[in-house]
Amino acid sequence: MVIITLVLCAIICYLCYYLYGKLRYWHNRDFPCVSTKFNLRHMKYFLLGNKPQEVLLKEIYDELKGHKFGGYISLFTPYILLRDPEIINNVLVRDFAYFEDRFNEIEDTSDTFFDNVFAMKGQHWRYVVNCCNYAISRVERDNQRKPADVENLMARYCFSVVGSTVFGLDFDSGEGGDDKKVFLEMIDSFFKSKFLILLSLSLKIGMPKVEFFLRKFLRLNIGAPETCMRILADSIKMRERTGYRRNDFLQLMIDLKKEEQTSTNKMSHSCAGTKRKISEEEQDYSSKEIFGGAEPPADNFPEKIFTDVSIFANSFLFLSIGTNSTSCVLSFMLYEIAVNTEIQERLRMEIDSVLAGTNISFECLKRLTYMDKVIAETMRLHIPSGALMRNCKYDYKIPGTDKVVKRGETVVVMTSAQGKGGITLDIKITICKILSTYKLRLNDRTRQPLKISTRDLMTHSEGGIWIDFRKRDSE
Repeated sequence: MVIITLVLCAIICYLCYYLYGKLRYWHNRDFPCVSTKFNLRHMKYFLLGNKPQEVLLKEIYDELKGHKFGGYISLFTPYILLRDPEIINNVLVRDFAYFEDRFNEIEDTSDTFFDNVFAMKGQHWRYVVNCCNYAISRVERDNQRKPADVENLMARYCFSVVGSTVFGLDFDSGEGGDDKKVFLEMIDSFFKSKFLILLSLSLKIGMPKVEFFLRKFLRLNIGAPETCMRILADSIKMRERTGYRRNDFLQLMIDLKKEEQTSTNKMSHSCAGTKRKISEEEQDYSSKEIFGGAEPPADNFPEKIFTDVSIFANSFLFLSIGTNSTSCVLSFMLYEIAVNTEIQERLRMEIDSVLAGTNISFECLKRLTYMDKVIAETMRLHIPSGALMRNCKYDYKIPGTDKVVKRGETVVVMTSAQGKGGITLDIKITICKILSTYKLRLNDRTRQPLKISTRDLMTHSEGGIWIDFRKRDSE
C-alpha cells in the first residue's frame, strides 16, 4: 500500500511539474507572453464556457498591449497571437509558404469535419482550394406588425440562399422540406457544440494523437450525421444516373469527381465540366512563390481526392460557415440600425439614391459606400468569428526580431469575419431589400444591453434580437 501511494505521489508530482513546464513554455523561451496566472484563468473560462471565445481572445490581445506579438497557452498548447499588421502581412501573404497548414497532421479524415479544405495540407489543400474557388465563381447568385426574431429569421433566409448555391435545393418552393429540417438541425447542433469543437481543434493542434483516440475509440463525432450523408449521396446518384445538371457548387464537385475518375494524371490541374485549366502564369506563381520552384511529387496526394465524404465535407463547410457568418452579421447590423435610427435613415437615403427605382445590380452594390462602413463597423463591434490559426511548417524568424516560431507551433490572427468579401454582397442585397420596404424599430422583447451567448461557436445573443418591421408607407 505504501509503495502504491508513493508511486501515485510520484506520478502526480511529475504531472504537475510537466504541466507547469507547459505553462512556462513562453517564459522559458524569453518570448513576450501573458502571465501563468492569466493562462490558468483563461483555461478555466474556456473549459467552463463562462465567456465567449471572442471575448477570451480580446482579453489576450489587450494583455499583450505594447508588443507586436506574444505567446499564450490554451489547454497546455502554445499559441502565438500576432498584433502587428506588418508581421500579419508577412505571415499570411509574403511568407505564407511557412504557414499554409492549420494542423500538424491529420490521423484520420473519415470524419466529415476534417475531410475538407479547412483541414487539408500543402499541395493537396492548394489543388482543392483552386478547384473550389473556381466552382464558387461559376455559381450564379441570383404590412406586418408582429415582431420577428431576426437571428432566427436571417439564419433561415441565409440557409435558403446558401443552400441553393451549394446543394441546389430550392427550399422556398417547398422542395426537400424534410431535407431542409435535417440540414438546419445539423448546422444548429454543429455550432452549438462549441465545447466539443473547440476541444477537438485544440487537441488536434497540440495533441493530435489524443484527439484521434477520442474521436476513434470514444466515438466523439462532431461531423455530420448519417442522415445528411444519405441525402447528399442520393442527390449525387440521381444526377449521375439521369444526367440532370444544375449550376451549383455540388454540380461542380461532381464534375471534379468525374474528372478524377477519368484522368490518368492526378496532379493535372484541369477540371472536367468546367472546361478550364490553370494558366501558365498561375502555375508559375504556384511553383515559384509557394513551393520555391519545385512541384511536390504526385504521391503527396491521396489516391482519391473527391470522394463522396470529401464532397459532402466541403459542401457542408461552405453551407454552415456561409449561413452562420452572413446571418450573424445581418442580425447584428439590423439591431444596430434599429437602435440608431439616424444611421438607418442615412442608409435608406443612400439606397434610394443609388437604386433610383432600378433593379439591384453589382455596379449599384459597389456604389453603396456608406453601407460598406456600416458593415465594417458591425463586424468590429460584433465579431462573427474569433480567429485565424496557422501551423508553422518550418522554423520561421519573425522579421525585425530575433524570435523564431518553431516548426509545429501555431500563430493566431484575430479576424472580423472569414470570407468577408463573399458575404458582403449577400448582406448588401438583403439590407437593400429590407430598408427599401420597411422601417425598423427595436422591440421591447430584446434584452438591453445585448448579452452574448457563451454556448455557441459563432456570436449570438441570448434571448434573440426582436425587431418590429413596419411598412414605409404606413407611417
